[in-house]
Amino acid sequence: MSPQKPIRRAYERNPVAVGQWLHKEYPAIRYKARKERAQIHWGDEMGIRSDHQVGRSWGIKGQKPVVEGTGKRFRCNMISSITNQGTLRFKVFEGSFNVSVFQDFLKRLIKSSKNRVFLIWEHYAFVQTTQLGISCGLNKLFLTKIGRRQEAK
Repeated sequence: MSPQKPIRRAYERNPVAVGQWLHKEYPAIRYKARKERAQIHWGDEMGIRSDHQVGRSWGIKGQKPVVEGTGKRFRCNMISSITNQGTLRFKVFEGSFNVSVFQDFLKRLIKSSKNRVFLIWEHYAFVQTTQLGISCGLNKLFLTKIGRRQEAK
């Protein structure tokens, strides 16, 4: 055995649902995007903190390495999308992720794209309506709960 950095996976992950989405739903989206000459964007949102320390560092054997940082912390959020070809679009913002932030991002995404945009996005309560995407000029908004286990009722 040796010390290793583990792969992190959500405990809500449902491998059967992931497989079904990858082999049935996504190929249909990809086919439709090719047919309409659209770019498929994969979108997500995340929080960023200035004091977050990830990974490992190098040090003399037997002496724990020290990573210096400031006591002045700050945080912000980021919304982004990436295509299979590696085209990245992002927006950094302060405050909560809400409808107006999402709409602004959609408008910027559409304006910066030469082709039609198909956006695959994790399911959020306020993103449920396709009217949100249509009001911003988005061609297709695919909402997904890729691989999430259903909550017990």
